[in-house]
Amino acid sequence: MLFARSPLWTNIVSDEIGAASALKMVFPAYSKGTTALLTAVLGAAEPAGVWQVLEQHWGEAFARKTHQQVTTNSAKS
Repeated sequence: MLFARSPLWTNIVSDEIGAASALKMVFPAYSKGTTALLTAVLGAAEPAGVWQVLEQHWGEAFARKTHQQVTTNSAKS
């Protein structure tokens, strides 16, 4: 193994060529796509007056995580 005695940690995704590149493509697509969808949901809930009710259904932990995700990723955009 190339980095066996180094502080660098590696993860073998697959023996197939291109698998790591595919993962590098689909994981951010999931992350950004989820954030975009949640942003749209919050954007629709606010003018409809159901934002707080939606957050109650989501639960405190998910609502907090959602706000953090939307805020953090919006700042990066």
